[in-house]
Amino acid sequence: MHSIVKRIVRGVKRRFTPETPTIPDTPEQRKLKMAKIVSAVKAPVPSERELKMVEIIVLKYKDPEVETKCAVDVINHTDWPYKLVFYDNRPGAKNFSKVWNKLIKESTCDYVLVMDSDAFVPKLDPCWLTRMMQTFETHPDCWVVIPKVNRTSCEQQRAVVAEEKPPTILTEPFAAQCVLYKKTVFEKVGFYDEDFLFYGQDSEWSLRAMRKGFNTYIRHDVLIDHGKHSSIGKAAKKGEFDRTLESEYAQKLFEEKTRA
Repeated sequence: MHSIVKRIVRGVKRRFTPETPTIPDTPEQRKLKMAKIVSAVKAPVPSERELKMVEIIVLKYKDPEVETKCAVDVINHTDWPYKLVFYDNRPGAKNFSKVWNKLIKESTCDYVLVMDSDAFVPKLDPCWLTRMMQTFETHPDCWVVIPKVNRTSCEQQRAVVAEEKPPTILTEPFAAQCVLYKKTVFEKVGFYDEDFLFYGQDSEWSLRAMRKGFNTYIRHDVLIDHGKHSSIGKAAKKGEFDRTLESEYAQKLFEEKTRA
């Protein structure tokens, strides 16, 4: 037992004993470096507000391969401060509006991004999220930012390649494959309408915001690769989801809700 303890102690010493530098520090240099270490220990953790951190919300649903790629791309391609919330909705509600509203209300960040689990962000410099966040500074009347998307129902948002041109205001309802919000916009426009299920709530919300004068801007230089409801398609094949009926319900409800 005594020998085991001695080996553990030697291992701990090796772990915390730095290698001898080729050129030893002077006493003054060592003192300065130690002061920096102590300063770092005492420094407070910056708040989400100070960092302008973005809470990225993704609902995962029975498609681990696609969902893993979504997460890996965010981790590898995002330099802006963010918090990634991958919410497991397999045992949860079909009502996306209720889940999104719950997670947005619980967010500790001033900026929230809602993204599909089959939306894949690009590698850019500056990164995709930095570009989207910069829109709030360059366009003070901006409340919501969307990228271009290769597969989406919003014609104004749809694109095959990204373009290096300034952001422009959206003039038609968007689909929420990837949408960045100032969180305070929900206090002014309201949250997602919880009468919707899989479809329609994003488009209804965006039209409501537009009619109330809260602008959404498109980033033409950010293109999202969208897998077109991969998890829902698999659920439909298993009989867990009737895409035709869900679409009909959403379309009828959208027309009722948005009738001028």
